[in-house]
Amino acid sequence: MGVCQIPGKFHPMKNQARETPSSSRVSTEEGGSVAKPFDLLAAEFQKNAQAKRLFRSRVKIALVAGDLTILLASIYGWSLGYIPERLATSTAGLLAMAVIPIYFFVAYNQRAYRIADNTRPGVPIFAALSGLLASVGGVVLMIFLTKTTDISRVVTVASTATSAIGICTFRAYVSYIVGRNLPSGQFSTLCIYDGLPLKRATHATQIDAQAYGLSANASDPEMIAKLAQITKDFDHLLVHCPPNKRQKWISVMRSLSIPSEILLPELNDINPIGLRIRNAGVSGIITGGPLQLHERLLKRAFDLTIVVLALPFLLVLIFAIGIAIKLDSKGPVLFFQDRIGRDNRPFRIIKLRTMRVEQSDAHGAQSTQRDDPRTTKLGEFLRRTSLDEIPQLLNVLLGDMSLVGPRPHAKLSRAGERLFWEVDSAYWQRHSVKPGITGLAQVRGHRGNTFREEHLRARLGADLEYVANWSLLNDIKIILRTFRVLAHDNAF
Repeated sequence: MGVCQIPGKFHPMKNQARETPSSSRVSTEEGGSVAKPFDLLAAEFQKNAQAKRLFRSRVKIALVAGDLTILLASIYGWSLGYIPERLATSTAGLLAMAVIPIYFFVAYNQRAYRIADNTRPGVPIFAALSGLLASVGGVVLMIFLTKTTDISRVVTVASTATSAIGICTFRAYVSYIVGRNLPSGQFSTLCIYDGLPLKRATHATQIDAQAYGLSANASDPEMIAKLAQITKDFDHLLVHCPPNKRQKWISVMRSLSIPSEILLPELNDINPIGLRIRNAGVSGIITGGPLQLHERLLKRAFDLTIVVLALPFLLVLIFAIGIAIKLDSKGPVLFFQDRIGRDNRPFRIIKLRTMRVEQSDAHGAQSTQRDDPRTTKLGEFLRRTSLDEIPQLLNVLLGDMSLVGPRPHAKLSRAGERLFWEVDSAYWQRHSVKPGITGLAQVRGHRGNTFREEHLRARLGADLEYVANWSLLNDIKIILRTFRVLAHDNAF
């Protein structure tokens, strides 16, 4: 007889038992065991699902109340402490009416009140801060356009800073509470196995359909009602069944109001990110591109802002280093080499020359070695301190590179004795974004020659991680961490 598994660690309320039933079997007088009655089983399922839903509602109410309290306390607290008493209340009220509606509108649209659904759930912090930033921006714009003096700039700035600290602290505490009480995620999923064995290591509630007389019979109203009863209050339904039963289950699932999915294990090797219905049939979406258009625009705007601000100073530094290169050895100041860029298209990278002209490797067939005889004395210093990379800011300005991204390689670069793409075919996936002056692999210490294939695999893993998890905040973090590794033992 099949059994059902119910997660046993969910305890969102203090007065609820910490243990929930882990098996659908009950003992008999003869000492054996049988499956629990269907009604009892459905009640247990619904109790667990309802508890999660209730807990989510309480968290959202607490977040709204907490944000509102923090904003009002900050605004009125600073107003009463800074502005004369006869004006403080009216000034605070005006500022509150300007800030709070914008804050909640932006925060809600940024999903600041949605609990993260992962192995360690929490509530968003940066989404709430974006709402605060937008609301303060709206107040500043109002002050500028109306030239009003009814709102104090000091109170606006001080209450914003206080609110930001309060919101971060409050949401960090709520995240801790949520993570402790929702270890299996915020949503409750029911998995029905029909003709397949139950899986053991899972947070979802599982049931063997055959053990409880459940079947995909769209012509049986009682069966449809039975499925509706057991799926009630769950957030998702996932059906595991052999291919010959799928069409029947699909027909039944479409009659239920719960969001439903059916497992297609044959897609595991393809690993699509979604499905699309076309005239010719259903197609699997393999990639949607790592960055959406608005993300590419944001990244480009960030790159240009930093480059425009830094380039005047760095041009002076390039000019000074150029004079030193001329005095150190004969040849041009700059070195150009073809590298692999975004979408595997070649581009010419710009660097300060660090090798003797007659021994330079324009194709990158021979990687630089430690104490390489081709490198000039000044070139050794420039490589060790990464100063030879400064002209790549021009590549960023031209749009060939970004400040942050996978480092661009020459086509003939090798790891050990094999070309990079011969070591791992996933190598080409790193080129779905623009290459960068610095990257996640570099700040983790993966620099210098790839003497062994393991060196490339370590860098490739970091590059693919960066592509999969891009955000502007990650770019900023990587840039800040880069200053710690500008000088590195493996940079030669």
